[in-house]
Amino acid sequence: MYKPRSVFPQISITGVDGGDWELKKNDATYKLLIAYRGHHCPVCKTYLQQLDKMVKQFSERNVELVPFSSDTKEKAQQTIDEWELKSLRLYYGLSIEAARELGLFISRGIKEGEPEWFIEPGVFIVSPDGTLYAEFIQSMPFARPPLNELLGALDFIQKNNYPARGEA
Repeated sequence: MYKPRSVFPQISITGVDGGDWELKKNDATYKLLIAYRGHHCPVCKTYLQQLDKMVKQFSERNVELVPFSSDTKEKAQQTIDEWELKSLRLYYGLSIEAARELGLFISRGIKEGEPEWFIEPGVFIVSPDGTLYAEFIQSMPFARPPLNELLGALDFIQKNNYPARGEA
């Protein structure tokens, strides 16, 4: 688990459309990293479909969206196609070990269609300097931070130069 104001680790994830994601420091953008359970999750479907409709709003605020899972490339592409995601770039392939390092909860598949192991949801706001600003980690698919509230929080943070809290 990382504390606010600590350097956020490099994670190894790949975009479905090609290319690895890399945390760039000091590029003037906040990053909103969204760990989602995977293609098998109907709650993730609703959350990512809502996010897909808000891509422009986040972009206008200089916020890079990085939704990722431990799914395979094929499952991530299936997610884009079946969930009809038009604007959102998805990333795949986070290892279970890397997910544990991030403090994400890991679940074992218990029903048909679930992978053997998969990550539970988490949202990380990373500051332009590459440090963790805030994190929201769940052990279940429910009770994720509402995207409109995250958008409002990012507005407040940027307008007021509000520092990350919880580092003590």
